[in-house]
Amino acid sequence: MKKTHSDVLVVISGSGGIALGDALIQLPFLRALRAKLPEAKVSVYSCHGGVEIMWPLFESFIDERLTVLPEKGESKFDLVFDLATGGRRLVKQARSLARMGGFYSTWKRGWAHLPNLPIYHGKHVVSRHLGLLRQALGGELPDFWPWPLPTPYSEAAARVLPNKGRYLGIAPGAGDISGHGKCWPIERFVKIGELAAERGYRPVIIVGPNEFGMDAAFRHIPGALFPLNDFNDVPRDPIFTIALGSRMQLAVSNNSGPSHMLALGGCNILAVFGPTNAIKSVPFAPHSRFIRPMKGKDIKTVSVDAVEKALLHDVEPQAMHSMGCELGAFIWQNTSARP
Repeated sequence: MKKTHSDVLVVISGSGGIALGDALIQLPFLRALRAKLPEAKVSVYSCHGGVEIMWPLFESFIDERLTVLPEKGESKFDLVFDLATGGRRLVKQARSLARMGGFYSTWKRGWAHLPNLPIYHGKHVVSRHLGLLRQALGGELPDFWPWPLPTPYSEAAARVLPNKGRYLGIAPGAGDISGHGKCWPIERFVKIGELAAERGYRPVIIVGPNEFGMDAAFRHIPGALFPLNDFNDVPRDPIFTIALGSRMQLAVSNNSGPSHMLALGGCNILAVFGPTNAIKSVPFAPHSRFIRPMKGKDIKTVSVDAVEKALLHDVEPQAMHSMGCELGAFIWQNTSARP
């Protein structure tokens, strides 16, 4: 007799909440879960942060959002998926809410205290998540692209970027102006914008609410557009940035929330990495690539020349080695085999 799963809990953040980029990488799992279990009640536990801001993208895949986990004995779920990195206490609490054999976690540490947990360790964060779903439910997963967007956002993006194609997005921030050491120098993003304009692209500068002021460095570039700064009749939220990505041909960014947004929109994104893990965090999209130093983690060692060639020219990854950089791509195979 085939087992049914009518009540599912997904834990995607601990008490500290999650950032926008971290929220976005939960979406493929939730979309796949809904496709596999269209009739199930899906509850998501997430505190303040990215999920709340991105709610219009989440609400079609889940039925209930929890900001407090039930205590042991209050509720039981047929399946509990722990996608968070909240530590042993959160894992144990989530596990206590699952019926026998129904708990799946990506958490790495503390297995001596938590025996018999089905786990999956892929390299990419989303691969780990989807690996759990395959363990639990088997079979192939749905196609993820193109990503559905609310019509008002698509229409607003089309007004701002009417000629779909020769736009090149530039997202020079990473949540704030400091960037926590993972931002490529802004003057190098400016140079890429200048080179792109010379080659017939219209640079589209993406700066978030904590990054306003960065746009000034790009104002001299001919034809540059500033959708989040200069247009009054558009929604100023991350979903609009995703919609803008659907109108662009290329984009370049740091490892940041905007990189995941633009990639989800479908453009060819190149993310510049330094101290963070590119294999784990490159945007989940079919045309996503990363460039990083071959030695060390200093993002400043990635040159303008290397990024310009990777972004605007059809170069082989080996050609980057002479510039001291590694060029890699996101690879996703939608089969029943583990990603």
